[in-house]
Amino acid sequence: MTDKKKEATETQQAESPADQILTMGKTAIEAAQDAVAKAQDAIEKLQQEGSKILHSLVSETQKIAEDKVEQMKGKMEEMKGKVEEARGKATETFDNLEQIFEDRVSRALSRLGIPTKDDFQTIARRLEELNKNVRTLIKSKAAAAASQRDDLKEISGLGPALESKLNAEGILTYRQLAQLSPEEIERIETQVIHLSGRMQRDNWIAQAKELHRQKYGEQL
Repeated sequence: MTDKKKEATETQQAESPADQILTMGKTAIEAAQDAVAKAQDAIEKLQQEGSKILHSLVSETQKIAEDKVEQMKGKMEEMKGKVEEARGKATETFDNLEQIFEDRVSRALSRLGIPTKDDFQTIARRLEELNKNVRTLIKSKAAAAASQRDDLKEISGLGPALESKLNAEGILTYRQLAQLSPEEIERIETQVIHLSGRMQRDNWIAQAKELHRQKYGEQL
C-alpha cells in the first residue's frame, strides 16, 4: 500500500461515522452542483443553436415565399398578356364577321331594290347639298330684289317685327307677297310669323296687290 492510500485509510479510520457521512454529503452536493452547471451550459448552447436554426428557417422560408410570389406575378402577367391577345383576336374576328354580314345584307337589299344604309347616307348628303343650294339661291334673290324693296309696313296689320320676319324669308316686295301660293301662306303663318290665319284675316295678299298697283302702275 502506498503512503497516500495508507494516509487516506488512516484518515478515514480516524474520522467518526458522522464526519464520514458529512464528507460524503458534501461530495455528492458538489457533484450535483457541477452536473447542474453543466446542464445549464448545455441548455444555453441548445437555446443559442436553436435560435440560430429558427432564424435560418425563417429567412429561408421568407426567401422561398418571395420567390413563389415573383413566380406567381410572372405567371399572372403572362396570362394577362394571353387574355389581351385573345380579346384582340376576338374583337378583330367579330369586326370581320360584322363587315361580312353587312356586305351580304347590302347585296341582298340591292338585289331586292331596297335602299341600304349607304344609299340613305348618300341621299342625306345630296339633300343637304340641295338645301344649301336653295338657301344660297334665296339669299341671291333677296339681294337682287333689295334694290326694289317695298315698305311692307304699309300693309294694315303688318308691323316692323313681322316685316323683319318676312324679309328674313326673302319677301321684300309687294309683288313677292302678293304672289305667294296657299301652301306658302300656310307655311309662313305656322313656321315664320307663328300667327295662324293672320295673313288671311288681315287680307295681306289683296293689300299687297293694291299697293303694288299704286306704286308701279301694274295690275298683278
